[in-house]
Amino acid sequence: MAFPEWRQNRNSGQRGEGADDASFFARRRQDAGRGSAQARLDWRFEEAADWPEDDSPYRPKPDLAAETAASAVVDATPPVDYSLLDAFRGPQAAPRVAAVQRSLDQALGDWWREGRLPDLPVLRNGLLLLEAGYDLDESQRSLLLRAAIYRQRGLLTALSHQTDPERIGLLLAEALMDPASSLTPQQVRRLAREDDGQVWLSQTRRELFAVAAGGSTADQERARRLLAELDGRSLTAASASLDGGLLADEIFSPPRRSAWTRVGLAALAAALLIGALLGSQVRARSRHVIPVPGGAYMVTGQDGAPQQVILDEYYMDRTEVTVRDYRRCFAAGDCSWPASVASATRPDYLEKPEFTTYPMINVDLAGAMAYCAWAGARLPTAAEWEVAAGYAPATERAYVYPWGDRFEPRYANSALTEPYDTQPTGHYHPFGDSPMGANDMAGNVAEWTATVAADEPGAQVVKGGSFRDGADGLRVGAVQNAPASTAAPWLGFRCAMSRR
Repeated sequence: MAFPEWRQNRNSGQRGEGADDASFFARRRQDAGRGSAQARLDWRFEEAADWPEDDSPYRPKPDLAAETAASAVVDATPPVDYSLLDAFRGPQAAPRVAAVQRSLDQALGDWWREGRLPDLPVLRNGLLLLEAGYDLDESQRSLLLRAAIYRQRGLLTALSHQTDPERIGLLLAEALMDPASSLTPQQVRRLAREDDGQVWLSQTRRELFAVAAGGSTADQERARRLLAELDGRSLTAASASLDGGLLADEIFSPPRRSAWTRVGLAALAAALLIGALLGSQVRARSRHVIPVPGGAYMVTGQDGAPQQVILDEYYMDRTEVTVRDYRRCFAAGDCSWPASVASATRPDYLEKPEFTTYPMINVDLAGAMAYCAWAGARLPTAAEWEVAAGYAPATERAYVYPWGDRFEPRYANSALTEPYDTQPTGHYHPFGDSPMGANDMAGNVAEWTATVAADEPGAQVVKGGSFRDGADGLRVGAVQNAPASTAAPWLGFRCAMSRR
């Protein structure tokens, strides 16, 4: 017996043109876990057939609407003769629900250890669980979306259960840039129409814009080509827009604004200036940065109380400064070499080539400031650091941790996990990333800021916690002080740059 194909119908009850995006995604968060009266699974299930073997690497067909996938229940319960969605509802579904939740936990572990995505049965049953009204945490929903992208199954359903447009944009942009992915700009455009996805489509563009501005030559060319296809324009026209200055206007603008409707001399001049500054920073350090919109934000004061700050637009390093980055500054004669080359457990950490992509450590406040100045940047303030670490502009939501409100040991290098020393920068990407795409904002190494400690003379505020800290120390709002002379194996830094 073939179960009917369920397709997402999002034409009723959707927001009107110009409605508030934060409210829209807030409603998505409220709806998450409630389920829907009508299932929205966007591929066909056949009860009798088996799922295909999960080859590695998996190369799905590029047809988004493929209707040949077949199913088998993950746990040992016999096949059911009623709707697959109903199989996850009611008291009789408890064993099946528990089995699927275990399979999702296992899939997360497999992703972390081996980089292996969930196979089709896990993807299908995870989506069924969401559609039946069960709540999954942010990391599980993100993993299902990533699997849907690469498996080319259930994309609309996976998208409909996402609540963080920044994370959606990051995952889609990464898949578009990945030659192993079958995702195309044409698919993304169609998904945006069917999912009412102008918010996450804007975020996808911003991620691609950032690569077009600061990636390798090959990545820049690919990002420009993808942007042209994403906007249905010629590569020449898209490149002219990038070179002419629309980059800065796009990546700094609020999500609802369209860069293509704001071409003017003032924007052009400002964008050319920031493009030159960004190009200087990228040439100096060959690193990626993320744009942070200006505005009013609630952050944690040094006394632990919330306070509002007004920030101008700025850039933040995507990763902590690495040993390789710092070596360039040292070779240029602008940075001093630390007195100690040891990390917490590695006596020759700064000298071994295998640690060049790990965070730079044993640098005091003056050394961190000198490096950022050499790179054409500066240290971020504590408020700037906190906003980049936990704020989602499209939803106007601040998280307790970069990835969400619940601590997850697998998403950060903390005292709760091995190796009790540093990990490579970006090791927990993408699930440990902040909504804006910054890596390692919780754990690994704590980070210097430009903010002076209010109640401790000669000390500076450091943020983020390190591999020595537990869950409380890794909260986005956690505040620690360190004497400016501190040069320790648990302390590093990243740079920021103002948009002038």
